Amino acid sequence: VLLSSLCFGSMAVCVGLAAREMGAAQIAFFRFLGSFAVMLAATRGRGLRVKPGNLGAVVMRGLIGAAAITLYFVGIGGVGPGLATLIQNTY
Repeated sequence: VLLSSLCFGSMAVCVGLAAREMGAAQIAFFRFLGSFAVMLAATRGRGLRVKPGNLGAVVMRGLIGAAAITLYFVGIGGVGPGLATLIQNTY
């Protein structure tokens, strides 16, 4: 739990620094690209196939998740990582 908290906190600080030069959508894109590369390397591409009949749910979850993380990054760029994380996690 401590390592996870440290990783998420450092991500928020890094996003805050990147937000000075880049837009939230660009930062989110590179975060998703990095996550995809890690998942692809960890599973060697075997576990990344969508099961039949599940495509709509997976696409919807991806769109909602992408919107959520992009809005979180917009918040970090606007008010800083501390307040943005507090607001995002008090829903």
